Amino acid sequence: MKGKTIGWYLAILLVMATGFNSYGQNTGTRKSQKRVEDAASKARKDSLELVQKIDSARKEPRQKDTVTVDQLNKIEVYANQLSEMVAYFNRGIDTVEVLEEIRSIENQIELGKIGVGKSITDPNLRNLTANEILLVGVESELETWQKHVSAYNEELLHMRNLLDSIQQDPILRVVPQDKALAQQYLTRIVDLKRRYNPVDSMNKVAMVEVGLLQGRIVRNLLEVKDNLANIEQQVKKIRKNFFNRDAPPIWSSPELKDDTSVMGISMQKAWLVLKYYLRNSMGASIIVLLLFFVVFYFTRVMIRRLQSIHKEFVLENFAPHIKTSIVFSSLFVTSSAAQFMYSNIPMVVLQVLWFVMWISITILFWPDLNKQWKRIWIGFGLMYLWACYENLVLRSSPTERWSMLLASAAGIALCLHMMGVYKRGNNKAQYFTFFAWLFLIQESIGFLANVAGNYTLARSMVVSGFFNFIMGVIFFFGITLIKELIVISFEYFSRNKSVNSYVNLVELKERAEKFLPTLAWIFWAIIFAKNLNFYDIVIDTLAAFFNTERKLGNIDFTFGSVAIFFVTIWISTLIAQLVSFLLGGNKSQIASIQKTRFGSSILVLKLVIISLGLLVAFAASGIPLDKITIIIGALGVGIGFGLQNIVNNLVSGVVLAFEKPIEIGDQVEVGTFVGKVKEIGIRSSKLATFEGAEVIIPNGDLLNQHVVNWTLSNNHRRVEIIVGVKYGTNLKEAQTILQDILKANTAIDAHPTPLVLVHLLNQSSIDFRLLFWADIASWVELKSEIIVSIDEAFRKAGIEIPFPQQDIYIKQMPGGI
Repeated sequence: MKGKTIGWYLAILLVMATGFNSYGQNTGTRKSQKRVEDAASKARKDSLELVQKIDSARKEPRQKDTVTVDQLNKIEVYANQLSEMVAYFNRGIDTVEVLEEIRSIENQIELGKIGVGKSITDPNLRNLTANEILLVGVESELETWQKHVSAYNEELLHMRNLLDSIQQDPILRVVPQDKALAQQYLTRIVDLKRRYNPVDSMNKVAMVEVGLLQGRIVRNLLEVKDNLANIEQQVKKIRKNFFNRDAPPIWSSPELKDDTSVMGISMQKAWLVLKYYLRNSMGASIIVLLLFFVVFYFTRVMIRRLQSIHKEFVLENFAPHIKTSIVFSSLFVTSSAAQFMYSNIPMVVLQVLWFVMWISITILFWPDLNKQWKRIWIGFGLMYLWACYENLVLRSSPTERWSMLLASAAGIALCLHMMGVYKRGNNKAQYFTFFAWLFLIQESIGFLANVAGNYTLARSMVVSGFFNFIMGVIFFFGITLIKELIVISFEYFSRNKSVNSYVNLVELKERAEKFLPTLAWIFWAIIFAKNLNFYDIVIDTLAAFFNTERKLGNIDFTFGSVAIFFVTIWISTLIAQLVSFLLGGNKSQIASIQKTRFGSSILVLKLVIISLGLLVAFAASGIPLDKITIIIGALGVGIGFGLQNIVNNLVSGVVLAFEKPIEIGDQVEVGTFVGKVKEIGIRSSKLATFEGAEVIIPNGDLLNQHVVNWTLSNNHRRVEIIVGVKYGTNLKEAQTILQDILKANTAIDAHPTPLVLVHLLNQSSIDFRLLFWADIASWVELKSEIIVSIDEAFRKAGIEIPFPQQDIYIKQMPGGI
């Protein structure tokens, strides 16, 4: 009976092992079907071996059944883990798909190698720059795949360790004595084995495939790095020989038969450069899109607001171009800013942004141009499009060189015609003449260099000439557009009292309009340097100069750290001044100086900004903190010898900031000076007198002297007027008239109640004293108005205002004289 039972167990094992093949086919994915079939075949063989081991174990002494529960639990845990592994393989990396991606990347590497090796006869600086950006993008993508594959490999290693631990677990090799438990054990162990074998096979296959992928990725990364190093050397060589002849004269230039293929490769490479750059600059692109929507939204809101309050004349006369199209106005502003928001921006991206700016300006200013200027602008637009096309070509050819020669000649002719039209129009825009002459110089140099065989110089001059001229004109068209936007913003925010209390809009508008031309020149200079390939040279030269370590005695330093220190302090000071200006600390006229919500807290804010700037300067420049103690010690000695007054004024400024005896906009009297506080500085403060002068008072004097502050707690003051009437006047009637005048004037405060008192019995008059309270900003005008009213009222009532008189009596002297 016992032998029959064991035989029955063996039959079950054989049946279950035979059915493993169908199970293995259902657990794998479609792409790993063959692996699962191989794993099932191996599992069938292992199941037969397991039956033999169990049969031999039957003849050995049986152990106790104390481990049966642990065995079953362990089998259940292992079964769940194997199921999770199968699920991971189903959703994990598809190595076939990854391999296809790697092959696509390898094709892009081959594309990025064109024009980098020794075989090329005319290396193109634009091509090398495009190759560099392309290979950098490929390198980034390879590194990303390397991280994914490495993470997958780590997971496979973890699975391998787990599978080995399952296989080597001794508790699974013990057969229970009880027949029922033994049957349950054998059933589960066979099921576990059926799960284990395909997972084990898939893990081994995947580890081999992943290892091959990792090796392939590493090889490609090394190749990319070698090509990037080679590109760097060739770029330096080309820049060094920029003015040397690098091609035969144009009439003896050899034919190049693959112009079409070169252009196709150029377009393909330009597209890949654009794709990789925008992918790697996703953060900047999102910021640019947000900037566009913000500019568009607020411009639309401001225009609608002005239209709703019947400010249509402002839009018609001061912002006609923005009103023409809010979309293209926003596109121009966003594109202008975008080219300076990206780092190491390639020419293909710049050309896209410049094209958007050109289209926007053309649409916005097209109605302002007459027929002649419209034809000229279209002509330069077509030349600009040719320059964009030419800038993407990788290698020179006779067709390209003749095309470049004709383009430069056509550009010179068009520019001369434009200058004639410009002079006949009596225009006064000096910048326009500058751009025209610069364009003529560049195109002439490019024409001659192309004929002589200096291809690199010719290409750079001809193409950049069109770019520089178009962008120069566009930028200064843009100044008009930005000024219109400032006018709209000024009109919109000038109605907002809360904004007016914080920001001096009038002065902000004036300063912005003055700064715009300077900003446009700076932007254009950067573009000019980039177009002529001088930008990187200048940056590299400056970087080498500032980063070279130097010694001064025992001190090691670089000019870069020194520059960082002073630039950081300068920027912090500039920010402090900007904050002071925006929050109302700098008003140009006495009438515009008003109390701000921040008051002398501006000084505290300025002190905080400058202090933080000083700490950041020390940290950024790398100056050790122990050197700061030396500086502080030297300052202490200087204070002891001759800086007492300066330190006194600095400390007094801090006291003024926290104690607040005076605020910006307060009307004060300091010594013999009367006026309004214009600025509370760190060392001194400014007092704007009513005569128009600005008095600079050290902060120490404001604390040491008696300062009369008329507006410390309120903006009202008591006004006194002395009015005399002649003797014999009805005083009650005169007093009633004066009281009625004060009550009728709404500018006089009702509380405290105005008073009319009989003041003095003077020599020639009885004087009344009028006392009333009024706003300090208008009390002088109000006093004049009250005096005029008193004179008119007394004339109507027949009351005379006397003036001093003397009667001279001449007596006759003895003697008849």
